[in-house]
Amino acid sequence: MPSLTTLNTLALGTLLASAAVAVWGTWGIAFRTGFLALIKSMRVLPVVNVPLHETYTGISPIDKFIQRLHLILYPAVDGTWPGLCLVAWEFSGSFAVTWMVVGLEGLRMGNKEKVLAFTATVSQLSQIVTYCIVMPLYLFLHLLTSPTNTASPSLLTGTVTADNNVATAFLAADPADLAAWAPAFALSYLLPSFLVIFPAPRFMSWTVKQYIMASWDLYAVPFKIFQILLAKYVFRKIYTSASGQRGVPVKTSTSGEPDKESLAEKKAETLGILRKTYLFAFLTAAVTHVISLTLSLSSVFFPAVFSSSLSSAVESKVYGGHSPYAFAPGNIFLPVSPFYTAQVKSPGEGLHHFLVWNMAVSNFAPVVWAGLQLWGAVVRMKERRVGEEHGKDGGKVKGKAVARGWNWEWLVEMIGAGVLGGPAGVAVWCLWRRDELVLG
Repeated sequence: MPSLTTLNTLALGTLLASAAVAVWGTWGIAFRTGFLALIKSMRVLPVVNVPLHETYTGISPIDKFIQRLHLILYPAVDGTWPGLCLVAWEFSGSFAVTWMVVGLEGLRMGNKEKVLAFTATVSQLSQIVTYCIVMPLYLFLHLLTSPTNTASPSLLTGTVTADNNVATAFLAADPADLAAWAPAFALSYLLPSFLVIFPAPRFMSWTVKQYIMASWDLYAVPFKIFQILLAKYVFRKIYTSASGQRGVPVKTSTSGEPDKESLAEKKAETLGILRKTYLFAFLTAAVTHVISLTLSLSSVFFPAVFSSSLSSAVESKVYGGHSPYAFAPGNIFLPVSPFYTAQVKSPGEGLHHFLVWNMAVSNFAPVVWAGLQLWGAVVRMKERRVGEEHGKDGGKVKGKAVARGWNWEWLVEMIGAGVLGGPAGVAVWCLWRRDELVLG
């Protein structure tokens, strides 16, 4: 098995390459196929021909940005393209889950006051540039700069003490901020994503629907507001003991190392909240992926359920009509060739290509990164076990050795996580296991 230094370097290269491929597969194809030109020429919501709402914030550049996003994304929530709607459903779930767990890194004590801690800014950039470009770059930055990177060579060559206190302190987090993360994300992103699927004007006016879409476009703003308010007025009270000592940074000893008693409390507190967050994230991944996978596979095994109303399989695939081809696994989960140049005939077709490419890259990058974090933790626990068994001077150290590391039952768990939650489920599982190893 290659060393952690080698794996870390390979992961850095892979993430950079993923970002480059993402640019080519999303904006490149959108430009070459005429999707961007088609969007630029539009002045009303596609299909329904409803005028765009013009004012949301009163700030012209922001309002124009929202209008442009509405022109691009509206086909995904209109229902006219069922295949596209299923892609959007799967992508929204994987986006929510991967960012929910990856963004936690910004809350870790080791990343405070670093660029990685500006999670709201990164979230909004993902709406502007697109998620599949921002995500690999954020993960690249984490591997390059973060002390929470369990595969970092510096954490294996002297920075970490024999009992792993320093590395553990890096991964701990303020419990109130941590506890507020998932509820804030659910309120700012998941709720609007659910509400926007209700059709207008049957359930809401066109204006209301566009306002809901706007709140989704700028979800990073309400997300940060909800996170601050929930942490300050709800969870800060819950996670403050009578002595008022919880939720404060880990104390250090006279030698500069984390105080063991203070660290133990922080570890237990952090891990308890992380377990709930990871469980919520995995359940979200499972709900979205199981529905997507079931509908997609049903088009293969039960094609008679679908109405073959379009004239050809090619048109069915392009427009996402009510035929088995619209939900075919290849149409939902596999992107078109990176050299695809056929001109799009509708905004729904162009968005379909864009989202599938977006989903493919943004699913791949977190799995690579999370897998490396888990393997780094496994190697470090092995080093820790050796240190506890033999001591720095080669003598036997009293106390029970920490018998942790990779086991083949994990492979079964990981496959199960992938089947139920897709790639996002695998990323959640890897990070959950990592934190159990380091903080448990």
